[in-house]
Amino acid sequence: MSDLKEEIRSVLREELILIKDELRGKERMVKHVAIQSNDDLMVFVCNLLDSAKDATFVDQIHEGILRFELSDKSNTNVKIQIATNWNKKGK
Repeated sequence: MSDLKEEIRSVLREELILIKDELRGKERMVKHVAIQSNDDLMVFVCNLLDSAKDATFVDQIHEGILRFELSDKSNTNVKIQIATNWNKKGK
């Protein structure tokens, strides 16, 4: 019985190593978000809700592949990109 347990542990160790390697190989993405007003926040939330209809998008967030960071408030280019091209990236 202990031989069987050891064999199971060995297989699990190997599989966990493979899974960790696979996760490390995934490209990390950061979306910078410029929120300067309540309207900017609502645009972000609406786009986030639309994107959340895609299970892959949600999985990327849960797995840490996709994260959001506040951008420099002086960078209005980012705000425009999020409002117009949200679903084109990160899928």
